[in-house]
Amino acid sequence: MKKQSVWSRLLALTTSLLLAVALMSGCGKDPEESTQSTYESTVITTTDETGASETSETEASGSQTNDESTNSKATSTKKPASNTTKPTSGAKLDITTAAMPTRNLKNKTVTMFSWEPLSAKYSKPKSMPNMYKKEFKVTIKEEVVDHNNYWNELKTRKAAGNMPDLVKMPNWKYYPQPIVDGLVQPLDSFIDFGNPIWNDSSKSVREQYIWKGKTYIPVNSVNLDAWVFFNKKMMRDAGVSKNPEQLYKDGNWTYATFADIAKKTTIKDRATGKVTQAGLVLQTGDLIASTGLELIAGDGKGGAVNNLGHTNVTKFMNLMYDLRDTLYVGDQRTGFASSKVAMIVTQSYSATVEFNDLRLAGNLGWVPMPKQDKKSKNYLQTAISPGYGIAQGSKNPEAAALYIEYEKWFSLGSPFTDLLPKEKQNAADIKYKTYDVKPEPNKTLTKAEQEYTRSLLSCPTVTQVWQSWLNTGAVPGLDQVVQGKQWSQVYPQVNPQVESLLKVLTAKK
Repeated sequence: MKKQSVWSRLLALTTSLLLAVALMSGCGKDPEESTQSTYESTVITTTDETGASETSETEASGSQTNDESTNSKATSTKKPASNTTKPTSGAKLDITTAAMPTRNLKNKTVTMFSWEPLSAKYSKPKSMPNMYKKEFKVTIKEEVVDHNNYWNELKTRKAAGNMPDLVKMPNWKYYPQPIVDGLVQPLDSFIDFGNPIWNDSSKSVREQYIWKGKTYIPVNSVNLDAWVFFNKKMMRDAGVSKNPEQLYKDGNWTYATFADIAKKTTIKDRATGKVTQAGLVLQTGDLIASTGLELIAGDGKGGAVNNLGHTNVTKFMNLMYDLRDTLYVGDQRTGFASSKVAMIVTQSYSATVEFNDLRLAGNLGWVPMPKQDKKSKNYLQTAISPGYGIAQGSKNPEAAALYIEYEKWFSLGSPFTDLLPKEKQNAADIKYKTYDVKPEPNKTLTKAEQEYTRSLLSCPTVTQVWQSWLNTGAVPGLDQVVQGKQWSQVYPQVNPQVESLLKVLTAKK
């Protein structure tokens, strides 16, 4: 799915491994936090035309969390040329009355570039694309290309002068590669991001994607990506005195307690030493969010902050090294669902899908990422829906911009986690009578489970921008660590490769 690179190979290796962790808890603010300690993050600045760059050490973490202090303050400088909505900068959002975006379109055909047809996601008559076509009498021409050759195909079209209007942004390499390659153009000339529909949880994340003062990534929504799921029965059978949920409530869900549980729930055959029951498996790389950092963070000016050398990352890697013998090898979700592994880090929706039988039996629990120590915080890993970009060379940027605005308006009020129901109807639900309140039997959390889940959402969040910078979901060097190499040996090998890639991406084009 990814281009052949060291990072894609790391991803393939990492997703086949397990991991286990433990220590202390709490989302509340503490007087001191581990993220304030000394570390070695590096800033990769924008380079000159000859490729000469400046690299300096910094005390700025570069993390991208929901804390105000870490959000980029860069803003767009150009107002949209023809957005027909009234200027509303700073206005409060009410999703039930939010005005539907509209424009006076002269060109009623918009070309969409994607790796999948709209029908793959939208099948209902009143789906967003169908209502867009009906509402504005627009024809959508879809150009579906191979996912594995996505950006190269768009480069070919650019060279031929045959660019589409809308470009679907995938959850891999959407920032900053298509920007520096000149494949998408700034949105600020076409979209008023002061409109209330953009004044939701996506705002701070969108500002993190500012590139040299311009907005290229609209960011439709920000959602919880993963939990640490655990099997309550396996905990009891292993003699674990307090499970992760109880530890979290006590403020003691930390690396130390996480590791202790992983080790206690790991069972090995006495004769062969083979693991017959594992303590942990990582189906995703989201446990890195426990550091409170983005591994790679943009600075909003075309530069990058590399946090691979941060002390928080070192703590994480040392933990993984310590837990290398507790990891499950095999299909991750199947292994957890069949009680072969006690903990798994994976997507939140699994609670009512693959793990639903465990949940209905009262044996499934979930918590945020463990915190590094009692002075730090428990973090949540979020994922974003980047939305669509407008292609450089688009023949109908107005209709493309309207689609982006309309999609945003249509999805207002989506729950932060798919484990919780939509709290109320938005303006589109009311206008088109599309609100579906019928829960699927046995696939919906109980009221107690919903209340507990809401209580977890006060934890600070960390986004996944680094995965797009590196074009992989694999944490650089993690596969080598869990195979038995100390991070002190691995870091000098992988960091130069990361630095080299960042210098290419941040060079002026």
